Amino acid sequence: MEPIDEFFGSFEGGDYNIVKETKSKKKNIKKVKSTKLSAEIEESDDEPAGKVSKLLHGEDEAFAKFLENEDPNLLNVEDGDLDDSEAEADESDLDKKESEFVGDENDADDFDDADEPDDVVDQSLIRGVKKWTKLFESNSATIATCRSLMRAFVQVSSPMVAAYGSNASKLKIASGENHEADDLLLASIVDLAALHLKPTLNKLLGTKVADKRDMPYNSLPKWVNIATPLNKYFTSCSKIVEASLQQPLTYKILKHLLVMRNYLMCYPKVVNQVVKVVSECWADRSNHELEISSFLLLERIAKLDMEQYYQEIARKAFSAYLKKAAASSLETLPKIAFMQQCLVQLFALDINFTYKQAFDSLKSIVLLVKAVTIDKKKEMQPELCSWKTVHTLYLWVSLYGSIKNYGILSSLVYPIVETIKEIISYACGPRFYPLRFHCVDMLTMLAKSTGKFIPIFQHILDIFSQTDFNTRPKKLSVRPFNLSGTVRFSESDLTEKGFLDCITERMYRLILEVMNLHAYSIASPELFLMPIVHIRKFLKVCENREYCQKFKQLVEKMEESAQFIASERERVTFSVQDADEIKKWEQSMEKEGKSCISKFYKKFVEIEAKNKAAKNLSYSNSDNEMKSYKKQKKYFKTNHSMISKKKGKKKGAKNV
Repeated sequence: MEPIDEFFGSFEGGDYNIVKETKSKKKNIKKVKSTKLSAEIEESDDEPAGKVSKLLHGEDEAFAKFLENEDPNLLNVEDGDLDDSEAEADESDLDKKESEFVGDENDADDFDDADEPDDVVDQSLIRGVKKWTKLFESNSATIATCRSLMRAFVQVSSPMVAAYGSNASKLKIASGENHEADDLLLASIVDLAALHLKPTLNKLLGTKVADKRDMPYNSLPKWVNIATPLNKYFTSCSKIVEASLQQPLTYKILKHLLVMRNYLMCYPKVVNQVVKVVSECWADRSNHELEISSFLLLERIAKLDMEQYYQEIARKAFSAYLKKAAASSLETLPKIAFMQQCLVQLFALDINFTYKQAFDSLKSIVLLVKAVTIDKKKEMQPELCSWKTVHTLYLWVSLYGSIKNYGILSSLVYPIVETIKEIISYACGPRFYPLRFHCVDMLTMLAKSTGKFIPIFQHILDIFSQTDFNTRPKKLSVRPFNLSGTVRFSESDLTEKGFLDCITERMYRLILEVMNLHAYSIASPELFLMPIVHIRKFLKVCENREYCQKFKQLVEKMEESAQFIASERERVTFSVQDADEIKKWEQSMEKEGKSCISKFYKKFVEIEAKNKAAKNLSYSNSDNEMKSYKKQKKYFKTNHSMISKKKGKKKGAKNV
């Protein structure tokens, strides 16, 4: 059996016989034409040879006779030249007809008919989708059915993506008559593939053997039948995600790629393209479903092949996080927090690579601190006191809260603490209080996750001596300051009333968090001594009753907790050197939960959450009221101007 016969023999439904018939028709047409030509030549011995001479004698006999008298060979044109061109045209028509019949099993209407209108192709594809659904639901689908489904997906998606040009991320959907129909058709094909493609391929290829032996799927014997259409299918999926046609469609395709990840890993080039496209989708999209599905796909690809893809995925994700962090604002903070959690989950997979990445980023921050503090380079100050450094430090600090076994990362705790302290000591003015609060928050997170003692109270209590809480504000603030969305204050912010209010609230919360951190420590009476002394000095000087009531409450709680721990500490039999016994004692005290500070802190967090929800509702309502007021104002202005114009015209007419 020849290779051509083998190729066409794979198609069922009489397609192979049709191809043979078309070939025999070609040969018969050539034979008939050659016999006609020979008969015509024999009959026309007396007349000038060829079709050119016949045409000339029929149209202009005088000119034909003139040519014969001058040179008789001019009209002896070979008829074979003309007839061969006609035969070639007939052959091309037959080839087109032949391409209409040749196709896969269950692929009655061919999808490569470029000459047919779009409506005919769409109807054929709709009929094909209905036929494939019946085959998949009845468990009678074959490899040819899967191939046809994938080819249909490629055919429908390729013109939609190609319409957007090379830079697909900046393009918008082109308006066309059949655009909605194409979207519905593509969505139906994607739904069908997401439901039935993987289980059918698993059944037909026999992937259970490959899963048991940890073999790649491309080593299976039947993989050759599906290799090329599956490659095109995955590339078109990545192009659709890159083009960002519709959010529901891209979400379905990302979920489908997540399910088909074992098949996807057999194509390294396609995997690199998918990683690039999906990482951009994870970083740039605002839809939460797309963010989660894209990150899950990246994480599963990294887990399947840690050596080849993990480091590339982690580096791309980290660079995207830094880009997003550099342009941080109140609107982008939830997105940055989500990216931070995703990166923590990625870096937890390989601690050695994470150590190298953390060491390099901390080294760059330390060099910035050195350039600003020691070398006195003022132009480097904005880069040091920026959101990029803050979010980078937040990332490495939050990493310790999610990893149980730190390993080599435990050696980076001390450098992180020292860099944060250097930033606090440099940015010590009132304008950089938000940056100071962020740094204190990072130190509390690090002390809580690692269990190591870090002195934090002094960085908060220094604010009492640096600011005058008795000064009267020059301006009234419209809204309270949100310190989570700023790194520094402006000069005008320092003169507003909301400046002192937000500082006292933030200090109150941070002191309470540190108190809760040391509530069950055996050394809490000594640790609470310094803040009690500083706050009492502040209470003697401060004239604002609200501020005095807040900090006086903290002093009372610290004194009560210190007395409780001191009384419980007197009953202990072990010495100061028994570190294990001290840890056990602190853990037992924490389980009992008798400390007044921990109870007060829980109530405070609950009340704060309720107040935040109420504030968000009031702000949204006020914004809506302002928008409606502005619309009404514009409406009245336009009506007033129209009425005044009409009155002016009437007055002018009367004067005339």
